[in-house]
Amino acid sequence: QADKFVGVITARDISGTKAMIHMNSCGISRQEVLVSDIMHNKTDLRSLTFEQVKHSRIGDIMLTLKSSGDQHLLVVDETELGIKRIRGIISASDISRKLKVGFDIMQEAKSFADIEKIVAQGSEVSC
Repeated sequence: QADKFVGVITARDISGTKAMIHMNSCGISRQEVLVSDIMHNKTDLRSLTFEQVKHSRIGDIMLTLKSSGDQHLLVVDETELGIKRIRGIISASDISRKLKVGFDIMQEAKSFADIEKIVAQGSEVSC
């Protein structure tokens, strides 16, 4: 799949709970986790059209990210032949950095029950 966009991976994916859940479920070390094991596949990424983004305010984009729980939104358009292409990607962390505001859309574990719930999600992981 050289030269093909297959997905997105973030530093949070690598160092966060997603990698830990996969390691725990599969009984493997961090070094054995593959990018494909924890990346967000392109089919799972939400997208907005370039036209939608052109007419959106930052607050609209932030609300979209927050309500979807996604860290990223693809920006797409279509060629004359109707083929979708990626124009860009919007990142919650980029917005946060540029605006110098806290904007964390991820829910954090606030109790042991929350941690247990996150670990229990590991049963859905395929090894």
